[in-house]
Amino acid sequence: IPFHYVLMTPADENLTLVYRWYWDDVSDFSFSGLPDGEFKVGFLSLSTGWDPLLPPPAETIWYPGTQDWDEATILTIEDASEVTGIEFEVP
Repeated sequence: IPFHYVLMTPADENLTLVYRWYWDDVSDFSFSGLPDGEFKVGFLSLSTGWDPLLPPPAETIWYPGTQDWDEATILTIEDASEVTGIEFEVP
């Protein structure tokens, strides 16, 4: 059964801050305990062979649906707020 990663980076550095893997048929994801700040979130197939200790690879799809990290939407967490409604456009 295929898996995928959902990962987050700080908005100012393309370096993995946190990641989780999910079954491909799971469409909901969550991260808890993140500090206030600005982040980018990406989606990646486990089949890429990515090492989570390395920066996210070129195959990563960044929210809302770009493979260019610089063009990804910045998500802001303030006062331990919850960010919802993140849906990826996966080509």
